[in-house]
Amino acid sequence: MINRLLSKQIPHFWEAIKTAGVMTDAIEEENRPRYFVELLHKLLNDRAQCFIRRDINGRVTLILLTEKMFNSVTLKSHISIEAVYAFAQTPETEWAEVFENVRKFAKNVGCDSVHGRSTNQKAIDICMANGFKKSGTMVRLEA
Repeated sequence: MINRLLSKQIPHFWEAIKTAGVMTDAIEEENRPRYFVELLHKLLNDRAQCFIRRDINGRVTLILLTEKMFNSVTLKSHISIEAVYAFAQTPETEWAEVFENVRKFAKNVGCDSVHGRSTNQKAIDICMANGFKKSGTMVRLEA
């Protein structure tokens, strides 16, 4: 079962949340203090959300971080999956529950969709197998 943490629960899981953020966003060492301050601020003010899955012993096995985004041109909101990190093997059958909970959350807060981005092909494949549709490709050019 995956559960959304309340903002008051964030400090209890902060170390695991930091690990998930750093591992999925590949935050360089010198940028981590600013990243952590910004992430903590968003989580404590409900601008970002943290969903966790725990095993039968209470250990965190998965963390998913999201943020509600608003497009001022289309006037639509969506949930952006900012990080997904599995501390333990997550069976493919359990991903459906994870994404269904995020989809329900998005609908409950007035969003019309859930978006995600990744450089990890396995993560993309898991999303595609669970109803996500490909929507463009992100490219980057160093200046």
